[in-house]
Amino acid sequence: MDILSQVFWMRQEVFIMRYSCRFSLLFHRLIGLIALFILSFRRQHYRLWHVGKDEDCSGNWALRIKTVFAVALANIRIWRETYPGTMHFLILWGTLLIFAGKIIRLFAYPVGLSVPPQALFLYASFVSEIGESL
Repeated sequence: MDILSQVFWMRQEVFIMRYSCRFSLLFHRLIGLIALFILSFRRQHYRLWHVGKDEDCSGNWALRIKTVFAVALANIRIWRETYPGTMHFLILWGTLLIFAGKIIRLFAYPVGLSVPPQALFLYASFVSEIGESL
């Protein structure tokens, strides 16, 4: 190594050592504040969770599973108002379509398709584009 690169790396080391202490102090303070917030949040909610009486949640499995799918995938509760329901629906399904298209293209090579069919990439790109337009 020439002398200029040695000087450069020595200066970088001094810079890193000088400012890493400040960053680590800031980082530890930030972690402490986050921990304090979480502990106070948990204490408030712990009291709220224990207000009321116990409930039996073991019955009516079919209705519960149907409700989970209706709320998670179809956003039934959000559709009560048109604009927020539409926005949530488009954001959720647009993101899912983008990931579906990218995953199809990503796993085409490990599956053994050394030269993947053009139609596969065409349809995967089409699904991704639909997701991006939503």
